[in-house]
Amino acid sequence: IEVPKGSSSANLNTGDKVSIKDLFYGMMLPSGNDAAKALAYIVSGNEQNFALLMNDKAKELGMNKSSFKNAHGFDADGHFTTPYDLALLCEELCENEELVKIFSSVKYTMTVYPKGDMNAPTQQTVYNTNVMINKNSAEYFDGFKGIKTGYTNLAGNCLAGYYEKDGKRMVAVVANSEPTMRDKD
Repeated sequence: IEVPKGSSSANLNTGDKVSIKDLFYGMMLPSGNDAAKALAYIVSGNEQNFALLMNDKAKELGMNKSSFKNAHGFDADGHFTTPYDLALLCEELCENEELVKIFSSVKYTMTVYPKGDMNAPTQQTVYNTNVMINKNSAEYFDGFKGIKTGYTNLAGNCLAGYYEKDGKRMVAVVANSEPTMRDKD
């Protein structure tokens, strides 16, 4: 699956068969741009049509300062958003219990059928890039559920986060953070 150079990956190849559920884990935990692109093709046939759907949904959510050109968020001409708009999106995502379960998982084992060979499944474990959800990490933050980490040359180090504890729910978005400061920010 062709993605921009330097992309994070779920290590999928063109022709692999993977369940939609596993693609979501592959997209959210290791920030797999290959999984994001595969999901875009499943939903709308190509990445351009998926970006149109993303833009329609963004307008519906009130994300008025966003324009999407691809499924994975890598820098592209005319592709932009704001922390506020991302917070609106995060609020919507956190209403879906299955998505919360996915993005708050520390690791997940995907079943991949290489080149579509349904007789030769392989197991592939993906790990969440968000260390604040891992109880074994010094950065662990009780109640933090994660959502998505990211990096692009234009946006810098980013984090979209969700916190839920003792009846309190919050989302926070950090953009353009210094490499060692993202989690603290």
